[in-house]
Amino acid sequence: MKKAGRFICAFAAFAVVIYLSLIHPLLFRNRFFDINTVKAYAFEAFALCAFALFVIGLIMRGFEMDSPVRADDFFLIVFVIVAAVSTYLSPYSEEALTGEAGRSCGLLFITALAALYFVVSHTPRVRRMIYFCLTISGTLVSALAVMNFFGVDPLRFYTDFSEATHYMFISTVGNTSVFGSFLAVFLPLVFWRMYMSKSALGHALLSVCAFIGCCALIAARCDAAYIAVIVFFAFSLCLWDKVARGRIAEAAAILSISMVAMRLACGAYGHFGLEGSLSGAFLAFEYWYIPAAFFAVLAAIGFFLKSRRRLFSGKAFTFAFGVLLASAAALTVYYTFINTSAPLAKPLGVFRITALWGNSRGYIWDISLKLFKDAPLLQKLFGYGPDTLGLAASEKYIEVMLSSRGMIIDNAHNLPLQLLLTTGVTGLVSFAAFAFFAVKRMFADAKERPVMWGALICVVCYFAVSLVGVEQAVTTPLLFLMLAARRINHYDNDYRSSLK
Repeated sequence: MKKAGRFICAFAAFAVVIYLSLIHPLLFRNRFFDINTVKAYAFEAFALCAFALFVIGLIMRGFEMDSPVRADDFFLIVFVIVAAVSTYLSPYSEEALTGEAGRSCGLLFITALAALYFVVSHTPRVRRMIYFCLTISGTLVSALAVMNFFGVDPLRFYTDFSEATHYMFISTVGNTSVFGSFLAVFLPLVFWRMYMSKSALGHALLSVCAFIGCCALIAARCDAAYIAVIVFFAFSLCLWDKVARGRIAEAAAILSISMVAMRLACGAYGHFGLEGSLSGAFLAFEYWYIPAAFFAVLAAIGFFLKSRRRLFSGKAFTFAFGVLLASAAALTVYYTFINTSAPLAKPLGVFRITALWGNSRGYIWDISLKLFKDAPLLQKLFGYGPDTLGLAASEKYIEVMLSSRGMIIDNAHNLPLQLLLTTGVTGLVSFAAFAFFAVKRMFADAKERPVMWGALICVVCYFAVSLVGVEQAVTTPLLFLMLAARRINHYDNDYRSSLK
């Protein structure tokens, strides 16, 4: 009976992992028109069914698990309970349950995320399957994005779409901003697998996947994706003592080559929909070879320092990036809240958050903060309900939004702010506690097995992008999948031994 129970638990975990890492990014039905909804419903069905099978397996095993329930599991359960309370108290309870008024991230979606995390994190030996399947699907999604960028539409996604809306959607992910979040998981993963590959053939294949992903980085037209690239290289340098230094240089070289290749392929004027984006600025830049040369020089330095480990250390890079991050934060606070009238050169404008900052994200955050400030105490504690920000904002500030910017917001474009408004202070605190203990556990696992840094670096890059991104059904499950991709370590072995 116990043997059959173990098989059922493992089957449930591997089934949901294969679906989410291989099929989910490629899934679509009616092209771009319902791509987010279809992925949300399919994910919820797979995750909840897998959880039901897992529970059946646990019952057959006498509730003997491969690892005990820990702090991250506890706080995730608390977060789901808070989301349920928020849904019950919400003035938009029906919409909060399904998330249909927003991006299909209602209570059912949150419950499915928790189910996914519990099943995968308590099943050993799933990490390799996640890495392998996501590399395949990510490469296919990126290749299709590059083809779409150059006007090749093999799946006829752009049929019935006007030329003016082409630039907003790409590949089987949908919105270009969502595609940027997808690259925040895929690119760090494939680069890290390339770092750790010991096979010459495997390393060559992963290099090709990385090249396709880097070309898709420009095709995405989403500036947030570049945040993931910056964070990835910063993280890699902080792990200077733990990875092959030459592999970091190879990643920089691949990025440089992809930038040159895309620039040459696009010609002198780039491609549609690039205006106002970093990709467009690069492709239309008269001295376009400067950023490409920067990464080429970075690669050369990396190869030069490959055998000179004593010159630098991960701690030195960590300190340097910490100083840079603190300086950037200080400049942002100074120019946004203290010296708001000082003229800034265009490159320094990023340090002053205004209504136009980040494609109107400054305006969105301002409306979101006003909504929280004016909310009654109950909504401050439990929020307006999962994925109901658009309804709450429209009810209170519809005239202000239409008169000031002519746009209605349905998402805060900032994960902490989104959680604060939809699940309240209690939801934000419980989710933050869950993320803290999950990441802390991943650090502990990575110290024993360096390959675990791959999942951790994907999580860090995704969280960085989520500060300006949106919570949605396409890539948010991938974040929980990576958080759950922890190894069953020696503490869990001790726990299993105590059950015998």
